[in-house]
Amino acid sequence: MPPKYQGRKTFHKVPSLPSDDDSRNSPEQEGDDIVQIFAAFHNRMERKAKDMQRRLSSDCETVIQHITEMAHELVFRQKQELEAKVKGYKRKQEELEEENLAVIKKLRSEEAKYLRLHDSIISELDKVEMAQMKTIQAFEKKYSSFIDDSNDQLQSPIVGKSTLENPFVDKMRQVSFLKFVRCPEKNVHS
Repeated sequence: MPPKYQGRKTFHKVPSLPSDDDSRNSPEQEGDDIVQIFAAFHNRMERKAKDMQRRLSSDCETVIQHITEMAHELVFRQKQELEAKVKGYKRKQEELEEENLAVIKKLRSEEAKYLRLHDSIISELDKVEMAQMKTIQAFEKKYSSFIDDSNDQLQSPIVGKSTLENPFVDKMRQVSFLKFVRCPEKNVHS
C-alpha cells in the first residue's frame, strides 16, 4: 500500500462461505474495498507515470543521440567540403605557379634569343664599320696617290703651261686638295 494510505485503518475480512445474507457488504467492508481500489488505482497511475517517464527519458536520450550524430555528420560534411575547397585552391595555386614558371622560362629564353640577336647585330655593325674604315683608308690611299700623280702631272712642263694659261683650274685643284688633307672623312661622305 502506498505511504499516502498507510495511516488508515484497514479491515481484513476473513473469507467465509458465501451465504445469502452476505449479498450485501457492510459499510466498513465497502470502505475498505474503496480504499483498496484507490490504492490500486494510485499504484497503477504511479507505474504508468514511471513508465511514461522512462519512455520520455529514453525518447529524449534517443533524440539527443540523433541530434549529436547529425551534428557530428554535419561537421564531418562541412569539414570534407572545406578540405575539398582547400585542395581545389591548392591545385589552382600549383597550376598558376606552373604557368608562372613556364612564362618566366619563356621570357628568359626570349631574352637570351634577343641578346644573341643584339650581339650578332653589334658584331655585324662592327664588321661593317671595319669594312668602311678599310674602304675609307683604301680610298684615301688611292685619292692620295691620285693627288700625287695629279701634282706630278701638273708639275710637268706641258701641263704647267696650260695651268698658267687657266688660273681657275689651278685654284680648284688646290682647294680640293686642301679640303681632303684637312678633313678627309667629310670629303668621302659629301
